[in-house]
Amino acid sequence: MTAPRPPDTDAADIAGGSAIVMVGGLGERIIRMVLSWLLARWLGPVGFGLYTFVQTLVATIVSLSALGTDGGIVFFGARYRKAGERERLKGTLLLCLGIAVVAGALCTLAVAAVGFAASPTTEQGQALAGLRIGALSVGLGTALAVLVGGLIAARDMRGQALTGQLGLPLFTLLLSAAAVGAGYGVDGALWSLAAGYGLAALGALVLFWRRFGPLLRDRAVRPLWEPGALLRYSLPQSLARSLYQANLRIDILMLTAMASLSEVGVYKIATMIAQLGALPVMASTTMFGPVVSELVYARETIRLQALLRVVTRWLLILSAPLYLGLILLPDAFLALFDEEYRSGGRALAILLLGQAVYVAGGPSGALVTMGGYSGANLLNGVVSVALNLVLNALLIPRMGMEGAALASAISIVAWTALRVLQARWLLGCTALDGRVAGALGLAIGAGALAAWLGDGQPFWARLLLTIGAIAVFAAGIALGGSTPEDRAVIERFTSRLRRR
Repeated sequence: MTAPRPPDTDAADIAGGSAIVMVGGLGERIIRMVLSWLLARWLGPVGFGLYTFVQTLVATIVSLSALGTDGGIVFFGARYRKAGERERLKGTLLLCLGIAVVAGALCTLAVAAVGFAASPTTEQGQALAGLRIGALSVGLGTALAVLVGGLIAARDMRGQALTGQLGLPLFTLLLSAAAVGAGYGVDGALWSLAAGYGLAALGALVLFWRRFGPLLRDRAVRPLWEPGALLRYSLPQSLARSLYQANLRIDILMLTAMASLSEVGVYKIATMIAQLGALPVMASTTMFGPVVSELVYARETIRLQALLRVVTRWLLILSAPLYLGLILLPDAFLALFDEEYRSGGRALAILLLGQAVYVAGGPSGALVTMGGYSGANLLNGVVSVALNLVLNALLIPRMGMEGAALASAISIVAWTALRVLQARWLLGCTALDGRVAGALGLAIGAGALAAWLGDGQPFWARLLLTIGAIAVFAAGIALGGSTPEDRAVIERFTSRLRRR
């Protein structure tokens, strides 16, 4: 019998994969920031608002069109690959790919039909007409999502970073710069988005085939088809993932319907900056997800509990300095864009508070989704999206983009709270211990003090207070000492960063 691996080894493995995803995610954020900056300036608030609507709707539909196979291929693929069950792994891969191709094509046709039926006589009609081009991104995006899911199941974090994180925004940026610079306007940007999805999907297919081609070509391995098990997990997971994505985008879609495209463009910049802080949680949970699936399958709850606390604490350590800077100096980030976008300052601050809660509960959410409880996660999505819809309908007419931000923040906090409670109830795991609570309290205390002292002060004073708050947080973490898991995380994470 194989001896169980110590928690510091598990933590080091997650840190190593997370470092790759972190680098890829940082690159992705930078590229998307540059893309949004260029389009915001070249297209203006109205044109950028139209592009934002189409891109947002496409991304939301893609999260649904795969029917959850992008999550199913990770969930079952990681299990069967780890257990050496080649027949079941082959069947899972073929089923997920087949479903993605058929469902993606049908969704592309449906979205295109909506675009051609729209009458571009109003701003809302013009936005819907943009789906005539945007529909092409749906099928290509569906294929990309499933192929990247296969790479994640194989723990190929480098491959998923190159295609899913870096490839799509980089191709889109280069093509958009050429198209819009040549005078093709919003249509050129939308064609570039579709081409970016296509090129990224092609790259993911090449890497996917390198990983799984020998298995898929091996005729001695007969695929074991389990469509019932796959769909029982994937369909609720698909709806839950779609609801989560919709929860992030309902505010933009409802602003488009209830406000102006100019306000949508300004709000998009605020949401983009707010989501910068979610980079560490995306990096860690991408690597943490397959590990959760493997440990739940092996019923190793003690290892899972230990890892949850290590991952949560390190998420707080990595995220706190970034959030302190964003919350205390929002005008410095908005100043990167045109003066017209400064009006999103208060909306940005509200969004950041909601995102901060999401980051703290992110690893617990991974336990629910990758632990096999897709039905529970679907319930979370239904509750959160319903709350978001009601709040947006009530607050947007009264508060505009700030109302949309408040509705989004409240719904994200509700979703996170439900998943934290479910991780404790369904799997017996909680992220909160003395070290996690200490890191969280230190970040909140340092930030609150700096915000109070800096209220109404000039920029240079607030910058010094922000630097001081970050220094206090870092000093407190250092004085708290380190564990073997901490040292393993630092060693593996920094070594991967140096190599990348």
